[in-house]
Amino acid sequence: MRRLLLLLLAFVPALAAGTNASAYPWPIKPFHEQHPIRANFGDPRTRFWNTMLTDGLQGPGLFQFHNGIDIAATEGTPVYPVLSGTASLIDGAAVLVRSPGHKFQYFHIKPAVHDGQYVVASRTVLGRVIPAVNHVHLTEIRGRRVWNPLARGGIAPYVDRTAPQIDAIFARPLGSLVSIDSATLWPAADFRTTLPLVRNFWNVYARGSYQNAPRFSNQQFFMPGRFLYDLAGTFDSRSYPNGTYEVRVHVSDMRGNWSDGVQQFHVENHPGEPCVKA
Repeated sequence: MRRLLLLLLAFVPALAAGTNASAYPWPIKPFHEQHPIRANFGDPRTRFWNTMLTDGLQGPGLFQFHNGIDIAATEGTPVYPVLSGTASLIDGAAVLVRSPGHKFQYFHIKPAVHDGQYVVASRTVLGRVIPAVNHVHLTEIRGRRVWNPLARGGIAPYVDRTAPQIDAIFARPLGSLVSIDSATLWPAADFRTTLPLVRNFWNVYARGSYQNAPRFSNQQFFMPGRFLYDLAGTFDSRSYPNGTYEVRVHVSDMRGNWSDGVQQFHVENHPGEPCVKA
């Protein structure tokens, strides 16, 4: 018998809770046409201090998420408030607009308004997109909660028919990740002792970090986020009679797109078999 950790590997294009509030237009022209999204709400901004081979997923790190959406826009594109309200400057490249029941933050723009100015939706120019970033970041806050602008009742029009796909359903013994002292291959650089030139950092691509590609250089297009879900914690096969079973997983996103996955497995325990524990 083995105690197993059940995991799900899925492709998920969007994460967030929906809302029933009234929709609002896009912050760039044309206001009532859908624009490309460069980065989604909830995209992980995660760094693990330990490696995968030293159980890094369960270890310490920096765990953040993208708290808005990045709307593609060229340098100099004028940005407008999605709802009317009172503007205030966050810094030299960001503006906050307070509206009844909402706060919206617009990042990566050169402000064209001043603190306390009343701004009109789709009319007042808040600022223009600054050089090199090629997008405006929009964050929506309701009360003390950050919302996904792409959720129902948010920015419109917005259509998403891409269903999340289950890539794999699998199990592994607890404690199966072990430390391996791998040899350094020449001419690889050991970042623990040697750092490359600063300019070369922008050319490094770590597989698995599609959504975090360097902003001004390499970009990974048409690659959905990959997420690993711990579905069942530990699974003790001794709790079930020997036989064939199925694991069924249902995944869905905030727009109602969904798909199912099925994985068969066989339980065959024998009396006296030792138990492998973490």
